[in-house]
Amino acid sequence: MVVEILSPSTAKKDMREKFHVYERAGVPEYWILNPDNKTLMIFTLNEQGRYGAPIVFGDNDKAPVGVLPGLIIDLGRVFAE
Repeated sequence: MVVEILSPSTAKKDMREKFHVYERAGVPEYWILNPDNKTLMIFTLNEQGRYGAPIVFGDNDKAPVGVLPGLIIDLGRVFAE
């Protein structure tokens, strides 16, 4: 599992280059946290070893961690100021 926290200076690199590096490496879950718009995108490898469309969560949601069954992240606490 990899969790990236976007910043304006690295967002493009995180969203494109690192996405493909992690996909090729077989990272089962790739999380991208965007503090500016308080969203989380979770990409999960499919059976073909590719990331499909992300599941998108907002700041009031709770996100399950697929690689750690039973662990749920409260995004309200993550994005609290």
